[in-house]
Amino acid sequence: MCDKCKKKGFVRPSACCPGNLPKAGDRVEFLSDRQTEKGPSAGKITISRGTQILISHSDCSEEFCVDDLVIDRKTRHHRGGTLWVFV
Repeated sequence: MCDKCKKKGFVRPSACCPGNLPKAGDRVEFLSDRQTEKGPSAGKITISRGTQILISHSDCSEEFCVDDLVIDRKTRHHRGGTLWVFV
C-alpha cells in the first residue's frame, strides 16, 4: 500500500497504488474540467501502455499520463467492467 493511501486511512490498496493501473476497455469519468478540456466527461480507455492511456470521448480522443491524473476512486461500472473516477 502506498503512503498516500496510508495517510487517508485506507486499509487496503486503492486505485493510486503501484501496479493498479487502468487497462484498455475500462471506462472513465471526469467529475470536473480540472484535468480535461471537456469536463465533466466520460469515456472509454482504448489504448493502455503502462502509465500512458488514450481515452475516447464521444467526439474526440485524449492522451493522458496516469501519474498526472487525480484518481477519486475505482469501482464497478453499471454495465460491467471497471470504472475509474477522476476529480
